[in-house]
Amino acid sequence: MNSPENKNNNIEKEVSEKIKSGDIKMKSRSYFVLRTILLIAVIVILALFVIYLISFIIFSLHTSGVWFLPSFGFHSIGILFSSLPWLLILLSIVLIIALEVFAERLAFVYHRPVVYSLIFIIVAVILASVLVGMTSFHSGLFESAYDQHLPVIGQFYRSFGTPRIHNVHNGVVTKLTDNGFAIETPNGETFNVILNSKSPSAMQTTIKVGDTIVVVGNKNGNTIQATDVSKIQEDSNLFPSHRLRSHSL
Repeated sequence: MNSPENKNNNIEKEVSEKIKSGDIKMKSRSYFVLRTILLIAVIVILALFVIYLISFIIFSLHTSGVWFLPSFGFHSIGILFSSLPWLLILLSIVLIIALEVFAERLAFVYHRPVVYSLIFIIVAVILASVLVGMTSFHSGLFESAYDQHLPVIGQFYRSFGTPRIHNVHNGVVTKLTDNGFAIETPNGETFNVILNSKSPSAMQTTIKVGDTIVVVGNKNGNTIQATDVSKIQEDSNLFPSHRLRSHSL
Protein backbone atom coordinates (compact mmCIF):
# COMPACT_ATOMS: atom_id res chain seq x y z
CA MET A 1 0.00 0.00 0.00
CA ASN A 2 1.11 3.52 -0.77
CA SER A 3 1.86 5.72 2.21
CA PRO A 4 0.11 9.12 2.58
CA GLU A 5 3.39 10.79 1.69
CA ASN A 6 3.61 8.87 -1.59
CA LYS A 7 -0.01 9.75 -2.38
CA ASN A 8 0.69 13.44 -1.85
CA ASN A 9 3.74 13.22 -4.07
CA ASN A 10 1.70 11.52 -6.78
CA ILE A 11 -0.98 14.24 -6.58
CA GLU A 12 1.62 17.01 -6.77
CA LYS A 13 3.20 15.28 -9.76
CA GLU A 14 -0.14 14.93 -11.56
CA VAL A 15 -1.02 18.57 -10.91
CA SER A 16 2.42 19.68 -12.08
CA GLU A 17 2.09 17.65 -15.30
CA LYS A 18 -1.38 19.06 -16.01
CA ILE A 19 -0.10 22.61 -15.51
CA LYS A 20 2.74 21.94 -17.95
CA SER A 21 0.39 20.41 -20.51
CA GLY A 22 -2.04 23.36 -20.20
CA ASP A 23 -4.91 21.33 -18.75
CA ILE A 24 -4.77 23.51 -15.63
CA LYS A 25 -4.22 27.23 -16.00
CA MET A 26 -2.86 29.30 -13.14
CA LYS A 27 -4.81 32.45 -12.30
CA SER A 28 -3.22 35.57 -10.93
CA ARG A 29 -4.03 37.07 -7.55
CA SER A 30 -5.62 40.08 -9.25
CA TYR A 31 -8.15 37.73 -10.86
CA PHE A 32 -9.37 36.52 -7.46
CA VAL A 33 -9.39 40.07 -6.05
CA LEU A 34 -11.47 41.32 -8.98
CA ARG A 35 -13.78 38.30 -8.70
CA THR A 36 -14.33 39.04 -5.00
CA ILE A 37 -15.02 42.71 -5.68
CA LEU A 38 -17.57 41.86 -8.37
CA LEU A 39 -19.20 39.28 -6.08
CA ILE A 40 -19.51 41.81 -3.24
CA ALA A 41 -20.92 44.38 -5.69
CA VAL A 42 -23.60 41.91 -6.83
CA ILE A 43 -24.46 41.07 -3.21
CA VAL A 44 -24.76 44.76 -2.27
CA ILE A 45 -26.96 45.53 -5.29
CA LEU A 46 -29.18 42.53 -4.57
CA ALA A 47 -29.44 43.48 -0.89
CA LEU A 48 -30.35 47.09 -1.69
CA PHE A 49 -32.99 45.98 -4.19
CA VAL A 50 -34.54 43.51 -1.72
CA ILE A 51 -34.62 46.21 0.97
CA TYR A 52 -36.22 48.61 -1.50
CA LEU A 53 -38.82 46.05 -2.54
CA ILE A 54 -39.80 44.97 0.98
CA SER A 55 -39.94 48.57 2.23
CA PHE A 56 -42.13 49.39 -0.78
CA ILE A 57 -44.45 46.51 0.15
CA ILE A 58 -44.73 47.99 3.66
CA PHE A 59 -45.44 51.41 2.13
CA SER A 60 -48.18 50.07 -0.15
CA LEU A 61 -49.79 48.23 2.78
CA HIS A 62 -49.89 51.56 4.62
CA THR A 63 -51.40 53.53 1.75
CA SER A 64 -54.06 50.87 1.10
CA GLY A 65 -54.92 50.57 4.80
CA VAL A 66 -54.22 46.82 4.87
CA TRP A 67 -51.38 47.36 7.37
CA PHE A 68 -53.92 48.46 9.98
CA LEU A 69 -56.46 45.65 9.55
CA PRO A 70 -55.30 43.68 12.63
CA SER A 71 -56.64 46.53 14.79
CA PHE A 72 -60.17 45.51 13.70
CA GLY A 73 -59.86 42.08 15.29
CA PHE A 74 -59.65 38.46 14.23
CA HIS A 75 -62.41 38.73 11.60
CA SER A 76 -60.18 41.00 9.48
CA ILE A 77 -57.34 38.45 9.18
CA GLY A 78 -58.91 36.84 6.11
CA ILE A 79 -59.08 40.21 4.34
CA LEU A 80 -55.49 40.89 5.36
CA PHE A 81 -54.07 37.71 3.80
CA SER A 82 -56.16 37.98 0.64
CA SER A 83 -55.02 41.59 0.17
CA LEU A 84 -51.28 41.03 0.53
CA PRO A 85 -49.21 41.73 -2.64
CA TRP A 86 -48.20 38.11 -3.05
CA LEU A 87 -46.41 38.65 -6.36
CA LEU A 88 -44.05 41.21 -4.81
CA ILE A 89 -43.65 39.02 -1.72
CA LEU A 90 -42.74 36.02 -3.90
CA LEU A 91 -40.23 38.13 -5.84
CA SER A 92 -38.68 39.25 -2.53
CA ILE A 93 -38.32 35.61 -1.42
CA VAL A 94 -36.64 34.68 -4.72
CA LEU A 95 -34.21 37.59 -4.37
CA ILE A 96 -33.39 36.64 -0.78
CA ILE A 97 -32.58 33.10 -1.94
CA ALA A 98 -30.40 34.53 -4.72
CA LEU A 99 -28.69 36.75 -2.15
CA GLU A 100 -27.93 33.69 -0.02
CA VAL A 101 -26.55 31.80 -3.04
CA PHE A 102 -24.13 34.61 -3.88
CA ALA A 103 -23.20 35.16 -0.22
CA GLU A 104 -22.27 31.48 0.08
CA ARG A 105 -19.45 32.13 -2.40
CA LEU A 106 -17.70 34.34 0.15
CA ALA A 107 -15.16 32.46 2.26
CA PHE A 108 -16.33 33.75 5.66
CA VAL A 109 -19.93 32.73 4.81
CA TYR A 110 -19.09 29.44 3.11
CA HIS A 111 -17.58 27.93 6.25
CA ARG A 112 -20.76 28.51 8.29
CA PRO A 113 -24.06 26.54 8.20
CA VAL A 114 -26.46 27.77 5.50
CA VAL A 115 -29.29 28.22 7.99
CA TYR A 116 -27.23 30.74 10.01
CA SER A 117 -26.39 32.95 7.04
CA LEU A 118 -29.96 32.71 5.70
CA ILE A 119 -31.48 33.75 9.04
CA PHE A 120 -28.98 36.61 9.28
CA ILE A 121 -29.85 37.83 5.78
CA ILE A 122 -33.62 37.65 6.42
CA VAL A 123 -33.40 39.49 9.76
CA ALA A 124 -31.01 42.14 8.40
CA VAL A 125 -33.11 42.77 5.29
CA ILE A 126 -36.39 43.03 7.22
CA LEU A 127 -34.90 45.38 9.84
CA ALA A 128 -33.39 47.59 7.14
CA SER A 129 -36.70 47.59 5.22
CA VAL A 130 -38.64 48.63 8.33
CA LEU A 131 -36.16 51.46 8.95
CA VAL A 132 -36.52 52.66 5.35
CA GLY A 133 -40.31 52.39 5.72
CA MET A 134 -40.15 54.75 8.71
CA THR A 135 -38.59 57.48 6.56
CA SER A 136 -40.20 59.64 3.88
CA PHE A 137 -38.28 57.84 1.11
CA HIS A 138 -41.25 56.12 -0.55
CA SER A 139 -43.77 58.86 0.24
CA GLY A 140 -41.45 61.37 -1.45
CA LEU A 141 -41.16 59.18 -4.55
CA PHE A 142 -44.92 58.59 -4.49
CA GLU A 143 -45.54 62.34 -4.38
CA SER A 144 -43.18 62.90 -7.32
CA ALA A 145 -44.92 60.10 -9.25
CA TYR A 146 -48.34 61.63 -8.54
CA ASP A 147 -47.09 65.01 -9.78
CA GLN A 148 -45.69 63.33 -12.95
CA HIS A 149 -42.12 64.17 -11.90
CA LEU A 150 -40.87 60.58 -11.70
CA PRO A 151 -40.32 59.39 -15.29
CA VAL A 152 -38.77 55.93 -14.82
CA ILE A 153 -40.60 54.29 -11.92
CA GLY A 154 -43.47 56.75 -11.66
CA GLN A 155 -45.97 54.34 -13.20
CA PHE A 156 -44.86 51.66 -10.75
CA TYR A 157 -45.73 53.93 -7.81
CA ARG A 158 -49.01 55.03 -9.36
CA SER A 159 -50.04 51.42 -10.05
CA PHE A 160 -48.75 49.60 -6.96
CA GLY A 161 -48.23 52.44 -4.48
CA THR A 162 -51.95 52.76 -3.74
CA PRO A 163 -53.50 49.37 -4.54
CA ARG A 164 -57.29 49.15 -4.47
CA ILE A 165 -58.27 46.58 -1.85
CA HIS A 166 -61.77 45.15 -1.79
CA ASN A 167 -63.78 46.63 1.11
CA VAL A 168 -60.72 48.40 2.60
CA HIS A 169 -60.38 52.16 2.17
CA ASN A 170 -57.66 54.40 3.56
CA GLY A 171 -58.28 58.14 3.57
CA VAL A 172 -58.19 61.50 5.27
CA VAL A 173 -61.47 63.07 6.46
CA THR A 174 -62.29 66.13 4.37
CA LYS A 175 -65.73 66.96 5.81
CA LEU A 176 -68.39 65.71 8.21
CA THR A 177 -71.94 64.87 7.08
CA ASP A 178 -75.23 64.16 8.84
CA ASN A 179 -74.78 60.39 8.60
CA GLY A 180 -71.00 60.09 8.40
CA PHE A 181 -68.16 61.87 6.66
CA ALA A 182 -66.23 62.20 3.39
CA ILE A 183 -62.71 60.90 2.82
CA GLU A 184 -60.02 61.42 0.21
CA THR A 185 -57.75 58.49 -0.66
CA PRO A 186 -54.02 58.71 -1.52
CA ASN A 187 -54.82 58.38 -5.25
CA GLY A 188 -57.25 61.31 -5.14
CA GLU A 189 -60.58 59.48 -5.00
CA THR A 190 -63.34 60.90 -2.79
CA PHE A 191 -65.93 58.75 -0.98
CA ASN A 192 -68.90 59.44 1.25
CA VAL A 193 -68.77 57.14 4.27
CA ILE A 194 -72.12 56.28 5.86
CA LEU A 195 -72.21 55.17 9.49
CA ASN A 196 -75.09 53.12 10.84
CA SER A 197 -76.08 51.07 13.87
CA LYS A 198 -74.69 47.93 12.24
CA SER A 199 -71.18 49.35 12.58
CA PRO A 200 -70.73 49.76 16.36
CA SER A 201 -67.00 50.45 16.13
CA ALA A 202 -67.69 53.21 13.62
CA MET A 203 -70.38 54.78 15.79
CA GLN A 204 -68.07 54.79 18.82
CA THR A 205 -65.18 56.45 16.96
CA THR A 206 -64.98 60.23 17.26
CA ILE A 207 -64.19 61.58 13.80
CA LYS A 208 -63.05 65.08 12.91
CA VAL A 209 -61.80 66.77 9.74
CA GLY A 210 -58.15 66.00 9.09
CA ASP A 211 -58.20 62.57 10.75
CA THR A 212 -56.54 59.76 8.82
CA ILE A 213 -58.69 56.65 8.99
CA VAL A 214 -59.24 53.16 7.60
CA VAL A 215 -62.79 52.20 6.67
CA VAL A 216 -63.96 48.64 6.07
CA GLY A 217 -67.24 48.34 4.19
CA ASN A 218 -68.97 47.73 0.87
CA LYS A 219 -68.50 50.43 -1.78
CA ASN A 220 -71.31 51.38 -4.12
CA GLY A 221 -70.24 54.09 -6.52
CA ASN A 222 -68.69 56.80 -4.37
CA THR A 223 -70.51 55.67 -1.20
CA ILE A 224 -69.13 53.31 1.44
CA GLN A 225 -71.40 51.59 3.95
CA ALA A 226 -69.00 51.35 6.89
CA THR A 227 -68.86 48.22 9.02
CA ASP A 228 -65.62 49.18 10.80
CA VAL A 229 -63.75 52.45 11.19
CA SER A 230 -60.41 53.06 12.88
CA LYS A 231 -58.32 56.20 13.23
CA ILE A 232 -54.66 55.63 12.41
CA GLN A 233 -51.35 57.44 12.64
CA GLU A 234 -50.51 58.00 8.99
CA ASP A 235 -48.69 60.69 7.03
CA SER A 236 -51.47 63.00 5.83
CA ASN A 237 -49.15 64.33 3.11
CA LEU A 238 -49.89 61.13 1.18
CA PHE A 239 -53.23 62.65 0.26
CA PRO A 240 -53.54 65.10 -2.68
CA SER A 241 -55.25 68.02 -0.91
CA HIS A 242 -52.71 67.89 1.91
CA ARG A 243 -49.81 67.75 -0.58
CA LEU A 244 -51.14 70.84 -2.33
CA ARG A 245 -51.61 72.59 1.00
CA SER A 246 -48.07 71.80 2.14
CA HIS A 247 -46.66 73.10 -1.17
CA SER A 248 -48.51 76.39 -0.80
CA LEU A 249 -47.09 77.05 2.68
